[in-house]
Amino acid sequence: MDAWKLWIIAGIVLAIAELLLIPAQFLLVALGLCAMLVGILTWGADLGQAAQLGWFAGLSIVLVPLFVTIWRRKAPVRYPGTAGESGTAPQSARIVNLDPLTIALRGDRFPAKGPGDCAFEIGEEVMVTGFSGITAEVRKIG
Repeated sequence: MDAWKLWIIAGIVLAIAELLLIPAQFLLVALGLCAMLVGILTWGADLGQAAQLGWFAGLSIVLVPLFVTIWRRKAPVRYPGTAGESGTAPQSARIVNLDPLTIALRGDRFPAKGPGDCAFEIGEEVMVTGFSGITAEVRKIG
């Protein structure tokens, strides 16, 4: 199979993976676009392997930060208070594992920590009061 076809296929797969399967802040869409552009350049200019990789690296250096910046400006904050996003409103979650302590919050699982003297049960509803990195800080409700 020609190299340009492989680049186009890789670009399409990356873009579809981002849009349907993996939320990566449009990182995979940007890389997919880079791959498709390299495929077009390879088809038109018959680039060698080193030139193809160089173009892919160069386009990635330019397009990935551009796409991520645009996505962050345009995308609404979906869940205020979750990891990586700003917000202070407490949210309720459910305990899904005790060792290590893990919660389910809006379909995602996060490691959690609570006050040292609290004993939690699986399925118990807790209040998420904040995040430290990706670790949720939780307390019992009531």
